[in-house]
Amino acid sequence: MLDALIAACRNPDGTYNGIELLARLSGTDRAEVAWMARRIGELIRAGTPKDEAKSIVRREAAARPWHVERPTANRPGP
Repeated sequence: MLDALIAACRNPDGTYNGIELLARLSGTDRAEVAWMARRIGELIRAGTPKDEAKSIVRREAAARPWHVERPTANRPGP
């Protein structure tokens, strides 16, 4: 079963869609997984210690920021 799940998340070039795989394994929304990965990466690159970064992301996640609409080239923001 796990092999089938992993295979379903394989990209044509042989790599894996880690966001999709983690979302399926955890039952978490893909947008939430992608937001968490981006945000933790930002904090780590800024020099935030890993444990502190995880704590910040947990607090920020309460506001569900991955649901915020972002402006695009076709649809400007407010």
